[in-house]
This record gives sequence, structure tokens and C-alpha cells, in this order.
Amino acid sequence: MSTSFQRILVLSLCLTGALACSSPKCRHRNCLPTGRVSGEFSGALLGASSGAITGFQLGAGSGPGVAVGAGFGALAGGIRGAVHDMERQELKDLEEELAREELRSQAQGVIASVYNQRIKHYPGRDIYAADLFFEADSHKLSTLGQALVKEIARMNRDRLSWSRFGIIAYVRSRTSDSAYASHLAEHRALEIANTLVEIGFEPRRLVASGVVTEDVLIKDQSERPGRFGQAIEFKALDR
Repeated sequence: MSTSFQRILVLSLCLTGALACSSPKCRHRNCLPTGRVSGEFSGALLGASSGAITGFQLGAGSGPGVAVGAGFGALAGGIRGAVHDMERQELKDLEEELAREELRSQAQGVIASVYNQRIKHYPGRDIYAADLFFEADSHKLSTLGQALVKEIARMNRDRLSWSRFGIIAYVRSRTSDSAYASHLAEHRALEIANTLVEIGFEPRRLVASGVVTEDVLIKDQSERPGRFGQAIEFKALDR
């Protein structure tokens, strides 16, 4: 290999390092390019090397072929890196959309099941076990609870639009004046009402209330007879 070619090749490698570390994402000497920057780095390396050879073949002793090659290489590498970043983001968006649709399907299945039970055992009432919305004695909606509220909102937003829409949270207690049971019931009803407002329900239509009961609201027909000791009911208050 001639001395001129060696000089040009060394210059190309130096220029490549300068291009990589001049990236806005590189803030110190020991940076390791990733994503789009790594694409620019590898592109610049290949472009600079090919530019060096071209420059040598053209007899460009000062190395203009290196700079031109590195420039085009960095551009091509940057495009490849950008495409890779876009593909990763699109895949992430797709995964999130699939998760949302799966959760929505699960919520719709729960609503369908409740509707079937309603026809058999408590016609005319929309009653759900509270554990579908809340975990243990929490008054913060679970992930499934949020999905259920969204589906219930979608189903009822335009139904009887002139009517007030009631959210009633029931909590069973041995004594009807239990402060804890009253607090839990009221905060659960308010949590659902606030979520409905965030989704787009008109606040003036919503009436949230907590009710303490000494017995289960309805007898569950499954293996959990006391399940409806804590329940949520939705109802149109003006018919």
C-alpha cells in the first residue's frame, strides 16, 4: 500500500470519528453512538473509506474524496438509522394498541356477562360486583375498572341524554353508621364519576352516592355468595 493511500485512509478514519462525536447526541469523548447516530457513524465509516479509495484513484492528495465520501456515507447511514427508529416506534405503537383492544374486549365480555345475569336475576338494574372495578378495599380504579368505565360511558353517553345518570357504590358493613364503609363507598362513586367526566360525560348529568348496607345487595349465583356485599350500580334517575 502506498504512503499516499495510507495517509488518506488514516484521514478518513479521523474524519469519521469527528463526524460521529459532533452529533447532538454525543456530549463527551467516550460516547457510544446508538440508533440513528450509530447509523451515521457506520455510514460515515463506509463512505469515508470508499471516498478515500476514490480520492486516491483520482489522485486527490489532499483527500477531498474522503470528505465527500464521509458526507454521503453519513447521510445514507442517518437515513437507515431514522428508518430503524421509525420501525421501532411503530412496533411499540402497535403493541400498545393491541393491549388496549385486548383490554377493551375483556371489558365488553364482562358487560355481556353482567347483562345475562341481569336478565335472569335482577332485571332492570345494572349492577356489577365492585371487585371488577377496584382491588380489595381501594377506591382507585384498577386497569380493568378503567376499561369498564370507558365502555359503560360509550354505551350510556347518548342514551336518555336528558336524564341524570346515577353512580351508586354499595359497601356492606355490620353497622349502618360505619365511617370507614361510608368513606369507601362515597369515594368509589366519586372516582367513577370523575373518570366519566374525563372521558366526556357532562358533569351536570352525574349523581354519585355511597350507600352502606348491612346485607349483600343481591345473592350471587356463583360460588361466591357474598361477592355483592360491595357493588356498583349505574342507573338513569329520570325516566
